Amino acid sequence: MIVTDLLAAYGGLLLRILLSVSIFGFLFTVLLLLFNRNYGKNVIARFINAANGDTVDVSSWEVSIGRAKTCDIVLNYPTVSRFHAVVVRRGKGWLIFDTNSKTGVRVNGEKIDRSAFIYDGDIISMGTAVLSFRSPLFKRPAELQTPAKQVPYRNIGDDRRVVSAARKSAGAPISALRNLADNSLILLFADDYVIGRSPGCGIVLPVMTVSRRHARLAKQNGMWTITDLGSRSGTGLNGGPVKGTMHLRDGYVIEIGGVCFRFIARYMND
Repeated sequence: MIVTDLLAAYGGLLLRILLSVSIFGFLFTVLLLLFNRNYGKNVIARFINAANGDTVDVSSWEVSIGRAKTCDIVLNYPTVSRFHAVVVRRGKGWLIFDTNSKTGVRVNGEKIDRSAFIYDGDIISMGTAVLSFRSPLFKRPAELQTPAKQVPYRNIGDDRRVVSAARKSAGAPISALRNLADNSLILLFADDYVIGRSPGCGIVLPVMTVSRRHARLAKQNGMWTITDLGSRSGTGLNGGPVKGTMHLRDGYVIEIGGVCFRFIARYMND
């Protein structure tokens, strides 16, 4: 009788308590799902920084790239604009847009005109930042697999370093310049570059101490050379001035308006 009387007296209260606990538990679970960024994450592409091997997984159909902290991919290099580029997923694949950047966007060494499709294994250059783009579902179409367009690449090893090759003949080495200040890379896809502050240069250094057309890098008979183009501050090589046209060897240090690069004769091979 006593138990029955207690249930009759407090049964409604117990039901209300149980119902409140259930509602609280449900709301708590929903909040956890909302704030857990990894929940339901589906990686559809990846960018790999050639300077340090850092990877950025892409799980959305639009990604902003730039120096600003609000960008999805932050590249803290002075040659990268605050909002440099946007990569979007479209029906036929991925598109990269140059968002009026100072130094432009290059895909496999070619400067794009506003936008261009990118495919698995392509090399994206923004200023001195070099990224490898990986999206295995979007290979380069067969009709674009010509010697002038093909971009062969190797698989990424355990250290996730970029070992993608470029549009060169089989076995040809790809040289590079490594910025000694931030360890970023400039891959030398072409055989001739003008280095300077002007946006029309092949390698743009938006630094006031760099002349508009400062120096020229050229590959002649398999050997890279550097020539000062009458710059205000001159061009340095291994601590001395560049006089006329001088040859480069692996490990040589080039100084342009206070920006120092180490020349790498064979950064990658096909």
